[in-house]
Amino acid sequence: METDYVQIDSVEDLDPERITLRDLNKRYIDRNGNRYATRFNLKTRKVEVIRIVKGVHEAMRIKEQARYERQAPAKSIQEKSEEVYEEEDFREPQGNAAPVDFDQGGSPSQPIFYEHSFIEECQSDLDKMKQRLHGVVNNLKGSRVLEMDGGDTIDNQVRAIESVCLTQADELGNYVKELTTYPRPLSHYATRLSADQKDKLDRAPEEQKMDLIKRFELRKIFEEYYTRILDLFGKLLDTLQAVDQEKLRHFPAVQQQSYRDAVSSIGFVLDDCRKKLSGIATWKKRYP
Repeated sequence: METDYVQIDSVEDLDPERITLRDLNKRYIDRNGNRYATRFNLKTRKVEVIRIVKGVHEAMRIKEQARYERQAPAKSIQEKSEEVYEEEDFREPQGNAAPVDFDQGGSPSQPIFYEHSFIEECQSDLDKMKQRLHGVVNNLKGSRVLEMDGGDTIDNQVRAIESVCLTQADELGNYVKELTTYPRPLSHYATRLSADQKDKLDRAPEEQKMDLIKRFELRKIFEEYYTRILDLFGKLLDTLQAVDQEKLRHFPAVQQQSYRDAVSSIGFVLDDCRKKLSGIATWKKRYP
């Protein structure tokens, strides 16, 4: 069974002075996937933050990183009494040492996957994608690139993206909310499933059927969404990069910067889509 993790922005959110004894059993995960726990040090009589690692190899890597950070002038998370140990250090805890958790869901070469956190991340990403679209459109308008040769093509591509990012994103968001808060009867969703998924649903215990429905449906709609976004933004980037750069250089500096900002923003969108699709691929392997 997977451990439930409390989501935090960074380790700086964990203030040992404010952690009570009742919180010592909680586990935390930051936005970069780093995992933490807390322990009570019997010698110092204080709560400490420790890093949770998946195995001896990761422990060694984190130790090397900590050594580097201690030598740097910038503030290190080691100042929060975070500690990392190799696996053999905690085979049988002794003294005041608390064991480091070695997650069963991952290995040094295979990152652990948190299904609930990933679903929430994809869901919140729908609004972020809208904001990115508005940013790209505003930059394109500010650059006057729509007035150049090929401007009609760019305008049509932006409209297609608006359809997916705005209209379809709203519909997708409503469907996600339906599945996660007030799902309809199983029979309503069963018709959407593949033959293999229907077979798995039939063999699953009754209390697990709705969870399976949610997994199959959410995975499918998020994969379709990010695949479509990747395709549309990829084509828009290709078109923008084919713009006559010589003519662009005759534009005022502020308009040239708007063009560069639009291209840069699209690059971030593409990177995020690739990461999400990679996460969905991991999701499929973890929960086929």
